[in-house]
This record gives sequence, C-alpha cells and structure tokens, in this order.
Amino acid sequence: MNKRTLAQVLECPRLPSLPAVAVQIIDLCRQDHAGVADIGQVLSHDPALSAKVLQTINSSLYGMRQRISSVERAVVMLGLNTVKMLSLGFGLLPILKDAAGKDYDPLPLFRRSLYAATAARTIAKQVGIAEYEEAFLGALLEDLGVFALLQYLHTPYVQLLQQAGPRHSRLCQLEQRQLDLDHPSVGAALAEKWLFPQWLIEVIRSHEDPSSAPPPRRPLLQAVALGAKVADCFLTLGGQSEVDDYLSAAQRWFALDPKANQQLLETTYAGTRELSRFFDIPTGAVRGPDEILVQANELLLQLSLNASQNVSALQERNRQLRRQSDTDPLTGLANRRFLDAYLDHLSHVGDHKPVSLIFLDVDHFKQINDTFGHHAGDQVLVQLARLLEETVPPNGLVSRYGGEEFLLVMATCTLACAAALAEKLRLAVAAAPLAQAGDRPVAVTISLGVVCAEKGLTPDTVLAYLQAADAATYAAKKQGRNCVRTLALQNRRTDQIPSRSVGD
Repeated sequence: MNKRTLAQVLECPRLPSLPAVAVQIIDLCRQDHAGVADIGQVLSHDPALSAKVLQTINSSLYGMRQRISSVERAVVMLGLNTVKMLSLGFGLLPILKDAAGKDYDPLPLFRRSLYAATAARTIAKQVGIAEYEEAFLGALLEDLGVFALLQYLHTPYVQLLQQAGPRHSRLCQLEQRQLDLDHPSVGAALAEKWLFPQWLIEVIRSHEDPSSAPPPRRPLLQAVALGAKVADCFLTLGGQSEVDDYLSAAQRWFALDPKANQQLLETTYAGTRELSRFFDIPTGAVRGPDEILVQANELLLQLSLNASQNVSALQERNRQLRRQSDTDPLTGLANRRFLDAYLDHLSHVGDHKPVSLIFLDVDHFKQINDTFGHHAGDQVLVQLARLLEETVPPNGLVSRYGGEEFLLVMATCTLACAAALAEKLRLAVAAAPLAQAGDRPVAVTISLGVVCAEKGLTPDTVLAYLQAADAATYAAKKQGRNCVRTLALQNRRTDQIPSRSVGD
C-alpha cells in the first residue's frame, strides 16, 4: 500500500470536517457508560436529526406496535445502542454528500449503501448476530474511502469509478493497480483519524474481504458483505452474476435456505423504500424481490442439476477407482487386496458350509520369460486368467495371488468337487498353447494344490488353509509338476500343514 498517497488523502484540505453532533455521537459510541440523558442531550441540539431518528424507529423496519415520540422512549423500547447507531448514521451522511463533489453524481453510491445497510441488518437479525444495528451502520458507511478519494483525486477517480461500473470488487482491483491503495484502506484510516469505534474501523477496512477480519468480528463482517451483495442484486438490472454471487455467499457464510432468502429480499426491498424518505435518497429503478427470486430459483435449479451430474460423475469415478484398487491391472482378475477382503467375509459368514481353495502355479514360468520374453510371459498370464474365469463356476472367485500364482475360492464346494475342477483346468491348459512368440507356440503346464474347509472358514483358520493350499501346490511341483495334489486337514489343525522350502 502506498503510505505516502494515503497520508496525502488524509491531509487533503477538501475533506469535510465532522459536524459537531457527529463528533459528540462518536464520543458516546466509544463510551461504555453513556446513558439515556447523554444521547438525549446531544439530539436535543439538532431537532432535524432527532426527528429523522424517530421517523426511522417508527418505520416498518422496526415494527413498533406503538408510535414512539421521544428519544428517551426510543431508548427504553429499542435500547441505547440502536438510537446511537441511527444517530451516527444520520449525523455522518451529510458530510458524505458534500464530499462527492459537483462533477460526480453520488446517488448510485448512496443508494447502494442504503440497500446494503437494510439488508445487513436483516441478515444479522435472521442469523442471530447480536450487533445487527452495527451491521446497519457499518454497511451504510463502508464506502467512506470512496468519498475521500473523490475529494482527493476528482476527475481521475470519477473515471476509475466509471471504469469499474457497479462491481465494487472490480473497483478495488483497479484502485490497487492504479493507485497502489484501495478505498477500504483509505476509509479505515479516515475512520481512525475521526476516532470511530474500533469495530466500525474494522468493518470499513474488511467489508470487501470478511475473511481478513479477526474471527470474533467475522460474522458481523460477513453480514455487511452479504448485505452489499443483496444491494447489487437489486441495483444491477438483469445481473445474473450478482444473484449467483449472492446465493453462493449466502450459502457459504450462513446456509440461508430459500425461505430465508425470500424473507431477506422482501424485507430489504420494503425497508429500503421506506428508509429512503428519511435519508433523502431516492431508490430509483430497481429490480423487485420477485424478479430476483425467479432468477435465484433458476440458478439454484441449475446448480442442483450440475450437482447431480457431478455426484453421478463422482460416483462413477469412485466405482472406477474401486475397480482399479480391487483389480489386477494385467489380468483383470481380483487382486490380493480384494481376495483378502473376500476371504475375511467368508470367514465371518458362519454358515458352516464347505469352502474350497485351489492354489495354482505356472510351471517353469521364469524359463518362459527367459526363452520367449516378458511380453510372451504376460500373454500367458492374461490367457490363463481368461481360461480360469471361463471354467470356474459363478459362485467361485478367481484372483491373481502374486507373480505367476493364482488362487480360486469356491464356496459350497467339497474337496472332491474342487479336485475335479482342478484336474479339468490342468488338462485345459496343457491341451493348447496359451501364447505365441512370433511363430513359436508357448506351451504351458500348471501345478495345483487343493484344500477344503469342510465346515467353512473362520477368522483364525483362513491363513492356515491358504498355507495348506500353497503346500499342496508345492507337493505337486515336487512330484513332477503338471499335476493336482489335495491336502485334507482334519479339524482344521494347522500343525498338519506340510512344510515347504523356499523356491520353485
């Protein structure tokens, strides 16, 4: 930030001085012990200001059942804070009008501030923020820095305002690019010079970026910022992006539902039109709340459709990821992760039905890779996987166990049934080459080991049966390969599992 320019803005002789009544009210706002008599005394010296405060309190925005005719009564009915906030707002507004200059019509800025203030107060009350009057005053004065820059720069700043159009976020970007400072920073510095309460300084400084405010103040800042977005919805005729921006922030900050949105827009519209008479700010041509709600509903419907499409796409992506995480990338069979989960599931079923395991190993697979190349070896594994899937019954699971090893799991299949299936697989593999390496066929044989848990698997026997199937396969290899060996385990005793040495 250009501190030199900021200092020059603050020392600009054309900046207006605070009226005496505003100074007194600011002093009261900074005092915790100020009472009814204090505010009454201040307003008694300015009957016009007192009348405006009472007119506002008696408006529909405050919904008083009985008319309030004195400041003292207003304090009793609404609280001292409400009267102080309204008094300060009315007390400061004249100097902002004077600061606009003669070569620029400030009415759009005032109109936006009034809509934003009414909306900010309504939002704060709806979501349970106690400082709803502070929200009103903060939104009313948030563009204090704009008027200061108008006084300091005159025509160049008017051109910058025209270039930004109705979007204040764009105004900040242009200010930072061309001036190396922005109106929130200037406004906050001027508020400090004028001894504004600290909370009001923070609102002016952070109203464009509530996330930069200290956490205790953030809800108040978000209400002020959302109030400005509501104002933009009313004032930017046909502005779809403004409605979209408002809906996004309303959901993100306060989770406002459609009913709350409708209430907010209707209250803001009616309240602003009534308050405009007291602030001498004509509302001009704006969109009605019904028009904004129609556009909001269209956007919400589109967002819902987009969300539905996104959910479907995400679900499909998750399914793909699950398939990828559960599938061996080469053969397309279930991988070891899925196999372990499946065996765990079977072990917890507890139906005491037989479960058979067929452990299968390709004979001399290293020689196949060395002789024909790894591509031919991969072809063997892929074709063997297809053959296994075609041969195993529907209730069986075929998985790649690791390397050239496969495991078949058959629920409700006895040892005799599994042994017969293993022999069928052995004969099918030996009957024809599974791959071609150029013009050379790649002949393959397999060795298989079969075990059966006659009364089903249990969590503490899964590993034992896997080891038993592996041991039976090793026995088949030891006896010449290209054969099937079964291993019966009585009472699922793991000490009956034959030991095997490492190697093929």
